[in-house]
Formats: sequence, C-alpha cells, structure tokens
Amino acid sequence: MTETNAGLPIEDRVRIAYQEARRRPNSPWQAIDGAWGKLTGALHSYKVMINSDLSDRRQAEQIRQKAYEEAEAFFTRVQNMDPRQFHTLTPMNTAPALSAEQMAARWVDNLTRQGIVLEVVRPSKLVISPASRLKQQDRDAIVPLKKEIMSEVERRKDAWTL
Repeated sequence: MTETNAGLPIEDRVRIAYQEARRRPNSPWQAIDGAWGKLTGALHSYKVMINSDLSDRRQAEQIRQKAYEEAEAFFTRVQNMDPRQFHTLTPMNTAPALSAEQMAARWVDNLTRQGIVLEVVRPSKLVISPASRLKQQDRDAIVPLKKEIMSEVERRKDAWTL
C-alpha cells in the first residue's frame, strides 16, 4: 500500500494493488489472477451469507475483511518483490478445501433458500422436508455431514423453548 492509497477504502486499495502488481514486467499473472479469483470466491460466500436470513452477519463480515486483508498483503508483496523471486509464488487457482462446518453452513443456506425446512429432533434426528425436493445426490452429500448440519441448524435457530 502506498502513502497515497492509505486513506482509501480497502476495496479500492486491493483493486489498485492488483492492477499495479499485474502491470509489473514479467509479473506472475497466474498467481496474481489466482489470488484475485480467491478473493472473488470469498466475496461471493460473503454475499450468500449476508443474503441468507439465518446467517451470522458478524461472521460474514469477518470473512469479507480477512479476504480483503489477505489479498492486499499478497498483491503488495508481489509489487515489492524482486522479479527474480517471482518463481517462488505458486498459482492460487484452487481455493482451500472447505471444512465440514463450512460445507454444512452452505448446505443449510442452499436448502433454506429452496424453501426446504430443516429440523433437529432429539436425540439425533435431522428432519428435512419436503423430502421430494431432495435429489439422491443431495441426500448422498448430506448424510456424512449430518452431525455438522444439525449443529448448524441449532446454531441458527431463533426460538425460545420452555
């Protein structure tokens, strides 16, 4: 980050840092564009979480802020890097694998957006209705995440039980 960019919002600083890193002669564009793609993916996740009525907005904002900070640090590092060291950067075309908790949160978001209701019935039952809306591939993907999905549904539940 340059002194002139210090007062700008982080979104603008990251965009400028990306463009400046990309302009360098012989820049490692695969790594730079991969980092941009990773940022774009994180921002998409942020938008999905914000648009979900059940999501934790504070957690979503933390994901967004962390993504911008990591991208800014990477692009700034590329800008300041000796061109002879560009080979040390690896392309970031693939995002890191999601944890079971993250996958469960995505499933809960996707299913509730489709109007599917998830309910936890104690001691260890997960009721998903209407079942007719689930495809077999959805069922196959949900079964191994049952425990995580149940805890995500419980975490999001906005109810008072007496």
